[in-house]
Amino acid sequence: MSVKDFYSDILGSAGLSFPVLWRVIRSAKLSRSIPLVFNFVVPGRIINALYRQIHKNKFIPKSMVIEPSYRCNMSCADCYAPEEKTLMSGELLDSIITQAKKLGVFRFDLMGGEPTLPEVIDMALPVINKNKNCVFNICTNCTLIDQAFIDKVKGSKNIFYLLSMEGNKETTEARRGKGSYDAYLRSVQLLRQNKMAFSLSMTLDPNSWKEQISEQVIGDYVEAGGAIIYSYPRFNNQNKKFYELPRIEFLKQIQMLCKKYAVYWGDGHYGKMKAYKGIIPRHNNQVCINPSGKVRPYRFFAMPEFGDVSTTPLAEILASKELIDFKRESRTKANELLKDEKEELARQGFKVYNYKWRM
Repeated sequence: MSVKDFYSDILGSAGLSFPVLWRVIRSAKLSRSIPLVFNFVVPGRIINALYRQIHKNKFIPKSMVIEPSYRCNMSCADCYAPEEKTLMSGELLDSIITQAKKLGVFRFDLMGGEPTLPEVIDMALPVINKNKNCVFNICTNCTLIDQAFIDKVKGSKNIFYLLSMEGNKETTEARRGKGSYDAYLRSVQLLRQNKMAFSLSMTLDPNSWKEQISEQVIGDYVEAGGAIIYSYPRFNNQNKKFYELPRIEFLKQIQMLCKKYAVYWGDGHYGKMKAYKGIIPRHNNQVCINPSGKVRPYRFFAMPEFGDVSTTPLAEILASKELIDFKRESRTKANELLKDEKEELARQGFKVYNYKWRM
């Protein structure tokens, strides 16, 4: 592996430019933002890349999605989560993190369900605090973030809050219900007052995506102190497929926004964007673990499952030929999906970066 490849694998593929990193550092107290950035870059990227070279016989993810519970206090349209009330035990969560770190994984997305429910956050917080060299992204619908919650978590310096919002008030409440947009605004205000880092998560509807990622919406988010945005097209829970967006138009809009604002945009379906750069095709570098400990390759799909960490070591599951073959096939499909779009964007003068996905 050459020095150039090593850099591309560690930082180039992260898509975080210096202006974005600087805005992330400034967004929180230095006692919070410095550990977050350090954990992301050193254990999360450098050590992870080394371990992926050492364990070439395994699929070592760059990060892991953990669903501690599917319990939720909301009922959003097209929610992918099943109606299941299982709550992951603190012992199982601790075991997952411990095993993952031994394999070089230090970044975790806590999703659900709603991870800020009292019984979920109370279970997870001791594990989060124990693993200070990790980054934990907590994806929340914002409704439970109040001063009492802030007081509970303010001692934890390795949490990045991922706030769910759907653009403006109209598009947010159409999917998440009345009061959901105001909950987002209240969360932003509280997190800013307490100097805690946050990012933004949106699911884009094919009929309203332009309004959801308009210059006004993104400009307001940046002005509020945000620097990182994640988006997915809307998931149709009836046919278990994503709604399609007009890819060329969509990617051009994101690239324009990333040039205008110093933000990192991690689109989970079509590609990654970085400020003043281009498109890095997205190849799924994660696995997802449900409340019972079942391991699957994608967050949105309940199947296939490749093992159970409550009964089988994580290293053994990640070394399974079935999982590795599945990920390789996904890589091929992802490359094919973006090939025509990349060529068309390049013809129109947009920068396109190719990234070699490695096991």
